[in-house]
Amino acid sequence: MSQNFIGPGGAKAVSKVLLNKKYITELALSVNGLFAEGAVALGQSLKDKKYLEVFNLKKNEIGLQGMKTLEDCLSLSKTIKELNLTGNNIGDDGVAIVIKALSNKKRQSLHVLSLSNNNISSKGCKMICEFIAKCTTLEELQLSNNQIDNEGAQELIKVLKNRSNFSNIDIDNNKISGDTLTNLFNLLPLRNLNLLKNALTDAQVTPVAKTLKDNLQIQQIFMSHNEMSTNAFNMLSQGLACNVRLTDLFFTHNDLVAAGDGGIQFI
Repeated sequence: MSQNFIGPGGAKAVSKVLLNKKYITELALSVNGLFAEGAVALGQSLKDKKYLEVFNLKKNEIGLQGMKTLEDCLSLSKTIKELNLTGNNIGDDGVAIVIKALSNKKRQSLHVLSLSNNNISSKGCKMICEFIAKCTTLEELQLSNNQIDNEGAQELIKVLKNRSNFSNIDIDNNKISGDTLTNLFNLLPLRNLNLLKNALTDAQVTPVAKTLKDNLQIQQIFMSHNEMSTNAFNMLSQGLACNVRLTDLFFTHNDLVAAGDGGIQFI
């Protein structure tokens, strides 16, 4: 039922149906304009559902009030594997609710946690890192378009250092810079590399290029809006020379013409 903009009224109607359903395993209501009012209705109907595995409320602007009403649902579910709360403006206080609820489980099963576009700072990021340390099943984390700076990113580096099962982390368009940014991506055998809008210097591109050379599993690269130099394109080209799995490459808004032959040869 995603992308139908059913609004709070539609959420209330859905909630009435859910009240009589004991075994709900998947609920996708992204981009529906539910807001806090709709989340409150959902929270009341889902608070006794123990077998929810996939819960997608992406881009509904439920806010902190809406998040509070979903705490019981997230806490009670024994089998939650994917949780998408991207674009809901829950902030650090909302993150605290999510982490508390998810941590309240004897056995973790969460694989994917999406919290992009939520005005999360390094304070919230630290809480997420504490959860990652406990949740060994987590493989993918989405934190793009937040307010996380180097302090929060350093905590991510610490907690992900020995997590060989982690396959993807998206932190583009935050406030991370310098060595902290590139060190983060040197840690993991990622399938997807997201470095959008980070104004990468040649010094920052160097370890990224090395990562690409060593990581032959990477399939998607997002490095648009970075104003990269000719030298940067040359380094990346060498790093990708042996990669045969790459399926998607995004380098828009980098002014390849200004980058000269290096930029054109890279393509």
